[in-house]
Amino acid sequence: MKILISGPSMTSAVADATGIDLTDLPRGTVQTPIAPLAAALISAGHNVHIVTLDPLIDEVQSFEREGLCVTFCPLRGAPRFKARHRMKDLFAAEIAHLSSVIARSDADIVHAHWTYEHAEAALRSGKPYLITMHDLGWDYLLKFRDTYRLMRLIMKYRVMVRVRNLTVVGEFMLNKAWQYGFRGKAHLVPNPIGPANWQPKSLDTPIFVAVGNPNTIKNITSAIAAFDVIRQINPIAELHLFGPGLDESYMPAHGRRGVIAHGNVEHRELMHFLARHATVLIHPSRLETFGVIIAEAKMRGVPAIAGIKSGGTLDAIGEVGVLCDVEDSASIAQAAQDIISDQVRYYDLQKASHEDVKARFSATNVAASYIGIYQNILCNHK
Repeated sequence: MKILISGPSMTSAVADATGIDLTDLPRGTVQTPIAPLAAALISAGHNVHIVTLDPLIDEVQSFEREGLCVTFCPLRGAPRFKARHRMKDLFAAEIAHLSSVIARSDADIVHAHWTYEHAEAALRSGKPYLITMHDLGWDYLLKFRDTYRLMRLIMKYRVMVRVRNLTVVGEFMLNKAWQYGFRGKAHLVPNPIGPANWQPKSLDTPIFVAVGNPNTIKNITSAIAAFDVIRQINPIAELHLFGPGLDESYMPAHGRRGVIAHGNVEHRELMHFLARHATVLIHPSRLETFGVIIAEAKMRGVPAIAGIKSGGTLDAIGEVGVLCDVEDSASIAQAAQDIISDQVRYYDLQKASHEDVKARFSATNVAASYIGIYQNILCNHK
């Protein structure tokens, strides 16, 4: 099958997932589940064409490497443009490029991720399609109340009222798609997590990790407050922060002993740190539709803590990990202490975390689910 995957993607992550040398290609935008999905589809014998955006190019560029085709379309984004440049016309230029590339491709089916510009382009292409919904527009608008997210919500409605083939990445989203005008039957397919090994770790120096950004949804300040409590019991413990804005300029981390702010790093660097050094992932986010970082950490044998009322975190944690009230730093701290209180129990939790993600979210299993959906769509399209 010839499968075109359209969505935000980071080239280095695709290279890591597929093992294909892509060093001379544009950077793309951000790491998403597209990379492990593409790798699993290729491994299953399918031809994959990734179509994505890049803010540093001025014209469409396509590359073919070892059976993988990657096409980059121009994005009016940082550092050359502010968000208002693409939002004032609802991403019209980006959609025009994307839809032209998709329409001219020889793909059997188009799988667009997120219900915005990539989904709009897939719908305009006239090809058989599947749209995957990754987020909830109203929730983010009500949290941030800015014009950018209002316009994104308009884009979402424009897509959702026309979509007939839809999947969602979190179980709780199944009952929310209708809020955006969708009137079909959505299917649940979780985000794919690429394979990774895990190694037993000592609890001599607990290393906690939090990944996010400074906005109120990610709630990183609760992780820092919880760490202050943890450090009273474990004075040599460390908290490492990763993500855009969580660097030396992040004021809540200033003067906190044991808190190290790394900022925005390459996905492979973050995964390496989790695999080699992290003891526990603290994910205090107030809202997630899935919680990819939770599953990525667990795959690498890093037990995770997440919010019991944070939506998709319940899917990512499942029965292996700890759910707590992320508004209460004492609750987070207690969850962390419970995880690191016993070396033997910790080892068992490491192993169980890895096995849980491997069983429920492995990229191979997720790709197989998507292939079945693709085949049904193609049968009904004829």
